[in-house]
Amino acid sequence: MEEQRVGIIGAGAWGTAVAKVLAENGHRVQLWAYEQSVV
Repeated sequence: MEEQRVGIIGAGAWGTAVAKVLAENGHRVQLWAYEQSVV
């Protein structure tokens, strides 16, 4: 599968879990959170 660029808004439980799975599968992930200290 070709690398995809993915943006995820929300760094809660679901957002971080989805970001982790996508990143582990070779996709470029950008995670956005309201508080910078979370990301």
